[in-house]
Amino acid sequence: MMMAGYAEQVLPVPSGQPMMGHTRVRYEARLTHDPLLCKALIFRDGCREVGIVMLDLCMVDAEFVAEAKRAIANGEALLIAATHTHAGPAVFSLYEAPVMDTTVRQAIIDTIAHTVELARTRTTSVQLRYGSAACATPIGFYRRLGKRDGSTAMNWEPFAPDEIASPLGHFDARVRVLELSTEGSHVVVVNYPLHPAILDYTNDRYSRDYPYYLEMSLKQMLGENTQVLFANGCCGNINHINYADPDSPRRGYAASERVGFILASAVMEALRTASACDADRVGRAVIPIELESFGVPEDLLMRARRALQEPQRQDETDGLPFTLQAPSIVRLAELEHEKLATTASVTCIGPLAVFGFPGEVTHEIERELAGLAGSMPWMAIELADDAIGYIAHRDAYAEGGYEVQAGATKVASGAAEAMLAHAWEGYVHLVGRM
Repeated sequence: MMMAGYAEQVLPVPSGQPMMGHTRVRYEARLTHDPLLCKALIFRDGCREVGIVMLDLCMVDAEFVAEAKRAIANGEALLIAATHTHAGPAVFSLYEAPVMDTTVRQAIIDTIAHTVELARTRTTSVQLRYGSAACATPIGFYRRLGKRDGSTAMNWEPFAPDEIASPLGHFDARVRVLELSTEGSHVVVVNYPLHPAILDYTNDRYSRDYPYYLEMSLKQMLGENTQVLFANGCCGNINHINYADPDSPRRGYAASERVGFILASAVMEALRTASACDADRVGRAVIPIELESFGVPEDLLMRARRALQEPQRQDETDGLPFTLQAPSIVRLAELEHEKLATTASVTCIGPLAVFGFPGEVTHEIERELAGLAGSMPWMAIELADDAIGYIAHRDAYAEGGYEVQAGATKVASGAAEAMLAHAWEGYVHLVGRM
């Protein structure tokens, strides 16, 4: 018999903490639009336990996750991930940006531990259903664009429409849903790959971004007692900007609400067509992986060193001042011949496999995973248990662009595919032991 328990609590983040995800003149959040949450979902099969913890933060690195798991009994049984909201506070420094106070960090860790224990006290037998559906109205778009001159542009950059030949890839993801039902509770896990970056650098309020409106919409459709856990998929090169429609909304709460509502409608279709997910066993495997480090070209390293000596220079790459990139480029060059150690994971809830990847993974890897998985139920969660930067598919390195810049990524071409191969091998071994 499958047992499960769910709990959520507000993350204790006071105003004034620095937000993460965009470079800003002022990083400190002024207000809260909607509360940032910690959500914990625990599964038990009688002798084993696994769990998923989702945090309304931009990213969580391995150090933070290790601290959190040490504060929780049997913490290693948990996948801990960030929803990747760009309106959440900074656990660690990205591009030399400020980070939250240590007291706030500790309060968040304490909240995670308490939320997990609360979920454990609520475990009861559940019925599971799994389904998927497409969004009737497109809300996610491939952000890497091929220009007619052969160069690569990002869809947020300024360009004339006739400069673009076509996107360099396509986006066809389905929303994946796991429903847990008991006589007294109803939990819906929603897995979809889309950057929660609609609230950009102009926003100064904490918010979950579109996952907040997704939850509000689903509560209206399914009832106020419905609990919604959103887990972001492999969206490293996917955002909400439709470059072919310059009049489509690009920022702000109204645009975020629109995306949340459309996604909620797709969730409803997935629930309508969902099938029973017979589960009586759980398991989890953490797969240590070593990825090849990015090789920093000598001319780029020299440029970075000059930028550190002349910080008044304001060269930019994709809108990011090069002086902010320079320190990470120099550090990356020092690690050029070392491999980057991190982990991937797979959490099995009966036939459902939930893959956890340690960075911002481009969507091609999720598509490859779909090919491996075939008809079996699965989900993919990025920024899980670590945040090592962008993990881009092999072709992106030849194309160029933001995700494969030194500093934005720390890994070499082929690392993403190697990560997926290790994760899939870990899944096969785990299923063989269950």
